Amino acid sequence: MLWNRQYRVKFPDLNLEFANTLRISFDVTKDLSKETNKGKLVIYNLSDDTRKKIEVPDTKVEIYAGYKDNGGPVRLFVGSVISSSTKDDGKDVAMELSLSDGQKAIRDTAFSLSFGPNTPGNTIVQYIADEMGLPVVFGDGVEFGTFKDGYSFVGTARDALDSICYGSGVKWSVQNEILQLILEGGTVSNKGLVFAPDSGLIGSPEHYTKTNAQPNAATAKRKQAQQENKDSSTAESGWKIRTLLSPTLNPGDLVKVESRYVTGWLKVKSAHHSGDTHSGDWASEIDLVDRNATLQSPESDAAGTTAVYSDATGGSSGEVSANVDAGCEAVDAAQGGYVNDGCVYRVAQAGSYWSPFLAQESQNGQWGVQGLLDDANAAGVTVVPYDGSQLAKGDTIVFSDGISPAHVGVYDGQGGMWHNSSSHQCWYHASSLDMGSQYPEYIIKTSEA
Repeated sequence: MLWNRQYRVKFPDLNLEFANTLRISFDVTKDLSKETNKGKLVIYNLSDDTRKKIEVPDTKVEIYAGYKDNGGPVRLFVGSVISSSTKDDGKDVAMELSLSDGQKAIRDTAFSLSFGPNTPGNTIVQYIADEMGLPVVFGDGVEFGTFKDGYSFVGTARDALDSICYGSGVKWSVQNEILQLILEGGTVSNKGLVFAPDSGLIGSPEHYTKTNAQPNAATAKRKQAQQENKDSSTAESGWKIRTLLSPTLNPGDLVKVESRYVTGWLKVKSAHHSGDTHSGDWASEIDLVDRNATLQSPESDAAGTTAVYSDATGGSSGEVSANVDAGCEAVDAAQGGYVNDGCVYRVAQAGSYWSPFLAQESQNGQWGVQGLLDDANAAGVTVVPYDGSQLAKGDTIVFSDGISPAHVGVYDGQGGMWHNSSSHQCWYHASSLDMGSQYPEYIIKTSEA
């Protein structure tokens, strides 16, 4: 394996996992279309018995990849097997899996549903997502009106989503088995990655322009759609960049590019991730568009609602308290569904509102509990053995399973916490710190850093 590259490949239904042992390669493309994201995964020199277990259609696969010195492997792609092939060149036996993200949920979910008068559209979308078995994330500004006369539907989930989104200027897609809905030209709430020559950018950005897909009729309806970020037919311009592997990046995210040719916040239209543990690339190719980016950059005044801290210690206690509430409630309001192995991911998302350290962890794509602890110690953030008297609102509580650090939550200042709850399948506000067999082991003083 080439230096600094790390990976994990999990087959959760088979209780099977490979990490930094066998050679693998991957090639994943993600975009905002309704067609499922596709990927290819090649694993070398598996045993015959293991290959037979894995190659079964619809077997779930999770790919994690990253760098040893930057938090280790993080989730890059989740999908299921749609086909497989095995080749033996006399030296290596390579099994190639063709994968599809959300394939089973989109293909197999059909229903008959009926809602009464004055049902909010968001309620219907949540029901559809639940039937698909997917958490749902609503992008910035996504709101469906109320169905005054009720809503009835018989058919597939994808057709139901089309019928709900049509006319609302909303696009739906599945990203890592999460149903994502964003405005045409809009973004999701994820932002923060910065690409520059000293932070992952490879070479120079390539600029492009694209003409209108539809006649540019300057109608009143068109003008209104453009004002509301709901028109997809206007001319588009953007940039193509190549970076070190950025596994946390998904279509709809907002990123910043800093180069001699372009500096600014751009929306991810599509991302292509590829890598081989033993040769060649370990990189991302990203298509960015620079129109209708709805989120403000952190430097702007408007960013006060997304990342508020006045100095290196996190501001006054009153500011921290208010921003803890704002951060945790923002994740909740964005329909923060349960993310598998995502406790650090969710805490860092919320924590970016009050903690410079957690904001940096979110930007770096940190997912590991031990990695969070290691980063805190390396950054000089105070980490103390658990003592309830030392807790302050906004601190990160680290839980142990008796063997190793296993879970984290944000202390709410009232004896409870916000955390990524597997039992409730959501970003959950618990009234206590009771985690059953897990117990509080450390406090990371993110209320202060």
